[in-house]
Order: sequence, then C-alpha cells, then structure tokens
Amino acid sequence: FRSSYITVVKGDNAYAAISNLVTILPADATYDKKDLIFEQEGDPAAGPTYDVVDAQGVAIANGTVVVWVTDQQGSNYREQVTVTVVTPVTSISVSQQSVTVNKGTHDIFNTVIAPLVTVLPDGASDPGLTYNSSNTAVVDEQGDAKLGGQSVITINSMNYPDVAPATITVVVQTPLEGFTIAPPMEAVRNQKFTVQLTPVPADATVDEQAVSLECTSPTTANSQWVPAIVGAADVLEPTPLAFGVTPLVIGDLTIEVYYNGKPVGEAAPCEATVNVAADYSLTSGWNWWSGYMNNDPDYPLVR
Repeated sequence: FRSSYITVVKGDNAYAAISNLVTILPADATYDKKDLIFEQEGDPAAGPTYDVVDAQGVAIANGTVVVWVTDQQGSNYREQVTVTVVTPVTSISVSQQSVTVNKGTHDIFNTVIAPLVTVLPDGASDPGLTYNSSNTAVVDEQGDAKLGGQSVITINSMNYPDVAPATITVVVQTPLEGFTIAPPMEAVRNQKFTVQLTPVPADATVDEQAVSLECTSPTTANSQWVPAIVGAADVLEPTPLAFGVTPLVIGDLTIEVYYNGKPVGEAAPCEATVNVAADYSLTSGWNWWSGYMNNDPDYPLVR
C-alpha cells in the first residue's frame, strides 16, 4: 500500500479508490486486483453497519470507517485502510451585495456577514470560511469597524481553495449624535439670514434630506408662539449644512434642529436663540410714516 489512509468524496467508490493504492510485487507478477476482498470493521456480533460506505463500496455519508483488504487467492496478504468520506464545498454565495454598520461594531464577519452566507452543498465537510478586508483602516482583520467608509470583504473556503470566493461590501457609518448650530446673534425682521449646522461627531453620516429646522418666536402682542418662514435648505459640501431663515416678527427667535422629524438628542447643542429687531435704518420717510400711521409697534414715535 502507498498509504493506510484515504479520503474519498461522497458518491465515489471507496473500494475502487483503495485498489488504486495497491502495488503488486514483483512487478511482473500475474495478478488481477479484482481478486481483492474488502471487509469493513464492525461489531464482532452484529457486523458492519455500512452507514458510511455501503456493502458495494459506495461512499454514502460523511464519516470514517476501517476497511480490511485481503487476497482471495489464498496468500497471506492483509492490510487495513482507514477511509474518510467527505462532501466538498462547491459554492459560496451571499444574499445581498452590501451591508451598513455603525462605527465601533465588533466582529462583523461572524455577527453580520456570516448569517448572509450560504455554503453548498448542505452538510459539506469542513465548511469553514475565511474573511479578508480590502480596506483594513475601515474594517480591520478581526472584523471590527474602525472608521467611516467602505471595505470589500472577500469570503473564501478555508479548506477548498478552488471554490470561487464571494464578496460583500461593508459600509461603515458614524452615528449622528447631534449638531452644532451657528446662526447670527442678531437678525432683522423680514430679512433672510443663514443658519449653519455642523454634525457631531464631524465624520457622522448624515442624511441631508432628513435635516430640518423649526423656528418659533413670541409675538409682541400676545406672547403666542408664531412659526417663522424657513427657506429651502442649501447643502454645503461636505459640511456644514446651511438653511435660509426669514423671521416674521421681532423678539427672540428660537431655532431647533430636527432629524427625521424628531428633535435631535442632547449630545450636542441643537438649539439657538436669535434676537430679531426691526430694520430702523429703513424707517425714515415713507416706510416709517406708513408704519406709524398703521400703529405698527415696530415703528414707534420718535420724539
């Protein structure tokens, strides 16, 4: 025998594979390998179970069995061979092309990607996988999300290198904690000013379309809160975000940042107050006279 151990693929004939290991000596001897007898080891009383290799030698299930090989021509030839039956991995696939995780997520390979992987056939022997990141600054060798960005993860069979690998893109985002808000300290009624927002942390992933402002101000007459006009958002790349706001009344204008329709959390300042005044530089002449005659409190009588 060239080996006392042999591995065969499920469905192949183990006895034929064993025959190929037999070397006939001397080389010019007349011998037919068909004269070999194969007997599986089993319980002395019950005999072989044939649950790994059947009586005809066909490998029917993953596992290991001991086979004794003898010569029916009456020689003293007898050898023991350990047969291991395996089902090789034939393919690796993933159920989606990309996944998104937060910065700081640990063990992405096992907790996020592995549930998306299918290894065929079912019941394959040694279905272990390896994962390799194309950008270890974003996703490191241990599968931890270190930095915002993208990394392509290549998935290979650990034991069957000829199997085509699968790939999946991991998008790492930095959770948004809040914004810093930078409006002017003072503004003029009916004149548009700009409110600039900066995400916290600075590399946070922000859905720009989900950001909005709510502006409220007490009127000078009855202290009811009256919403101001909020202009369309202009996005400055990459940050901050810029919003145009036109106040309708004088007084303190409160500006609050909303994200996905909800007030932003308390992790960073997300509210500011702007003092809105009348534009007295324009109250001379007709503008002042019109306001005064119409009893507009923004245009008091100057004596």
